[in-house]
Parts: sequence; structure tokens; C-alpha cells
Amino acid sequence: EKYIPIIAAAHELMRQAARLADEARELEKSGDTILRMPHRKSGEIASKRKLLEKPA
Repeated sequence: EKYIPIIAAAHELMRQAARLADEARELEKSGDTILRMPHRKSGEIASKRKLLEKPA
């Protein structure tokens, strides 16, 4: 019974952290600065920053 308030508070902290992470990702996407890591046909992982650039 004494753990319920602790669990509820932890749950609220996690919700807020997720909300802030989503907001940060949206800001990065709007500035086109998000790190994207697509994979090639060979399975190798590439990386790029801009949405329309070719992966390095």
C-alpha cells in the first residue's frame, strides 16, 4: 500500500520524459538535423543528417 504513491509518481515522471523526448525529436526534425541511420541492401548501416541526402 505504501508503494502505490511511489509507483504513481514514477509513472508520471516516465510520461513527462517521453513527452519531452517527443518534443525534442520534433524540433530536430523541423531543423532537419536528426541523425538517420538507414540500412543498405547488404545490411550495412549507413548514416545521414538531411532527409534528402544520400547516406554516407
